[in-house]
Amino acid sequence: YDKLEAYGQSKLANVMHATEVARRFKGVTAVSLHPGWIDSPLDQHLVGTGCGKWLLGAIFRDCTGDILSHRDGAMTTLHCCLADNVENGAFYSQCGLWKDPELKAGGWPMKVPNDNNTPENAVKLWEASEKLVGAK
Repeated sequence: YDKLEAYGQSKLANVMHATEVARRFKGVTAVSLHPGWIDSPLDQHLVGTGCGKWLLGAIFRDCTGDILSHRDGAMTTLHCCLADNVENGAFYSQCGLWKDPELKAGGWPMKVPNDNNTPENAVKLWEASEKLVGAK
């Protein structure tokens, strides 16, 4: 079991789910978002709680600015809830630690940097989810 791989897969599933909700249900707005790396206790599950957390915090928050405050981290969610021009089924990210440095600045909306994010895979995920929860 790889925690980072599982985390990434769950985020991709969220993106594909929002895309499929937008396609299936007219009159419903569904988006997915990445608020950025927020300075919160949740990161302890990836980096621990000891000096590693302190060191990563010092590097990413203080030196690069890649870790956001709670207030700054809420901006993407607030944008998606309040803006009049939200694109149904889209993905929003104000910043991120993406493999492609050009994507670091994020986008409202932006293309998800994952080749598995296809309409066909979104349908497959939806159908598999229906079976797993007993809806079909």
